[in-house]
Amino acid sequence: MIQQNPKYFYFIIHESTDPIHVARKPSVVDEHVAYLKTIKAESYLQSAAVIKNKDGDYIGAILLCRADSEHHAKSLIENDPFVKDGIWDINTLKVHEVLIMHI
Repeated sequence: MIQQNPKYFYFIIHESTDPIHVARKPSVVDEHVAYLKTIKAESYLQSAAVIKNKDGDYIGAILLCRADSEHHAKSLIENDPFVKDGIWDINTLKVHEVLIMHI
């Protein structure tokens, strides 16, 4: 459960270029989307976007999450099926705490 003054974290993560992981992606997409819907329903995931290269291929994602701590936020990403199955390369993960501006 999120505390009274939650923090917000911005994640950038890229997809693996390993052919094994690339080939497995279609079989994991439904589970990945279901996971994102679950953490969205729990008010952790605030927003998500796909990163595309100049050819229009999906190469990663940007996510904005609400969490009690950076550790908690990272656990949300680490539990995503795309991370567990190596579709997203956890070694490319960038995490930034952000302040949401309500303007």
